[in-house]
Amino acid sequence: MGRGWLLSGELPVVLMQNSGLGLSLNAIASLVIPFEIGMLYIISVRGYDDKDTVENKIMGSLTMTLLNDLKIESKILQNDNCHEIAGWAKEVVTNGNCASIFNPNIRREEGWQFLNESWQCFCGRGAESKEFFSYNGRQ
Repeated sequence: MGRGWLLSGELPVVLMQNSGLGLSLNAIASLVIPFEIGMLYIISVRGYDDKDTVENKIMGSLTMTLLNDLKIESKILQNDNCHEIAGWAKEVVTNGNCASIFNPNIRREEGWQFLNESWQCFCGRGAESKEFFSYNGRQ
């Protein structure tokens, strides 16, 4: 769906948890990267610290390794670097590459404001997607 958004002239964003990254690996490795389909992934990370459940810890420990192996550049979104990160991500994606942003500590409302101001979004399923659509007054 993100590829379709790109074909329409927009810069796509795929919002997912790191478990969604695991489910998306084949599409990313066999379509997005070889055909230089620039796309931004905003990834919430579960299993990254000791606060998460046991079943999330394996994927949490693999997330950065997977992104590095796929040669997807990554940055961490903080409350004070939203505009800098937006500029970096647009440059990477416009050049046909993938970028990922981790969103571990930013207040959700500021994260949705960042997305709303900077990108046309495609959101997948899950709590983050519902909150984004709610933030934008969409149903």
